Amino acid sequence: MKRTNIVLEEWQYDYLRDRAARERKSLSAVIREFVRVAAVPTNTRSGRDPVLSIIGIGRGRTRARQHDDILYRRRSR
Repeated sequence: MKRTNIVLEEWQYDYLRDRAARERKSLSAVIREFVRVAAVPTNTRSGRDPVLSIIGIGRGRTRARQHDDILYRRRSR
């Protein structure tokens, strides 16, 4: 782990301190959790999010505009 210093607004510090107390965790542990959730790793080879690889997987005769109708079983208008 690396040690760092950050500057927070007063309300941010109060929120994090209160949450840490409620969860019985250290302030550092709460901040690490926030960073872990916010930092979505990307595919390191291409630099792209691997989720993007599914784009176009469902190509067919149906127009892309109708995806909500297909997903939610609505009748086309």
